[in-house]
Amino acid sequence: MRAFPVLLGVGVAVVTANSPGLDHGNGTVAFPLGLFGGALLALQLQTLIGLALGRLGGTAPVLLMVGAGRRVAVRRPRGVPLLIRPIPLVPLLAWEAVTAVDGLRLRLFLGGLLRVAVPAGLGVGLMWSGTPLRCLGPGLILASLLLLSAARTPGTTGWMLLRAPFADAALLPQLAVGARELAAQRALTGGRIAEARAALERAPAASHPTDSDPAVSVSADDAPATLAQVRLRAAVDVASGRYAEAVEALRGAPEGRGLAPHVPGEELLLARAGLLAAEAGAMPREDALAAAAIGTALAGERNPRLLAGSDILATQALLGGRAADAATLARSALRRMSDLLTRAYCLCTLAAAQAVTGDQPGARASLEQARALAPELARIATVERLITELPLVRDRV
Repeated sequence: MRAFPVLLGVGVAVVTANSPGLDHGNGTVAFPLGLFGGALLALQLQTLIGLALGRLGGTAPVLLMVGAGRRVAVRRPRGVPLLIRPIPLVPLLAWEAVTAVDGLRLRLFLGGLLRVAVPAGLGVGLMWSGTPLRCLGPGLILASLLLLSAARTPGTTGWMLLRAPFADAALLPQLAVGARELAAQRALTGGRIAEARAALERAPAASHPTDSDPAVSVSADDAPATLAQVRLRAAVDVASGRYAEAVEALRGAPEGRGLAPHVPGEELLLARAGLLAAEAGAMPREDALAAAAIGTALAGERNPRLLAGSDILATQALLGGRAADAATLARSALRRMSDLLTRAYCLCTLAAAQAVTGDQPGARASLEQARALAPELARIATVERLITELPLVRDRV
């Protein structure tokens, strides 16, 4: 299923490359440039459509990114972290969350359909036009079809079109976030841990009706916690240093609902909670590492690319006594990360690895970078103690 849109997109690109509307005889550079430019335009249109629809399309932005390269500034328009980077290769990208609104299933489907149909339709129109912009057509079509390739991950365009319409009636309410959870997720992504906890502790409003029982609306205090709520509370607990509580919540809640495979990133959160619990001595080491091993194995099975782009493998290597490997893995992961909190976790791992390998100046510099991104992150104090105490231990040996 995942390979189908890729193969279809390649086929469309091959066919359109030889279509009458595209004259490649006047230069071999125009077509590949047009293909690249069309793909970027399609991604940009998809982002803009999602932002324009907002809750009407069943989603809301959690993180916005402008440009590429190193982050130069962070802004918070309407509470959404906006990362500004200097290279204008990608004008605007957005990470989004599924929101708790009425008629969510239909909203997601129609929103996903618009995200694919608008750039694809524009591509077809341009491809058969007589204007110089016709070379953008194949890229627009190809990128639109490739949007369907991540259908297993909730919140993606492919999932909205291919999975959400047929999802179990109990699943969508479990994945959707309300106003409190959305504010907490935005705050966490921006490295503001106290703000995230305060958002979750605000007095809740009545819950939204669901697709499964639209007539029911109960107080959020009386309703059991959804998987999205459990995950966000656990994420705040991990960032605050409450590692044992996070492990207990993550290992208990999913089995009770039987929906663990549908919650993206929950396995990474379990792995991080277990590893940091072992590092801080918050749990018996064997129990903490066992929980981390479960989370890492599930992440490797369900989303290996997400695992490779996180701090988990680097932290695992660090606790396994492979500090040099941990530093290499942490630097590699940092090149893929965008949100401030995850970068802060990874910089903490890098700082600890640098301290163990004897690079004290580098360790302190990395830790200060982590502190600048998420000053309230509990792990910073743990790594700071390591950096301070390790030279003293070595001097005694």
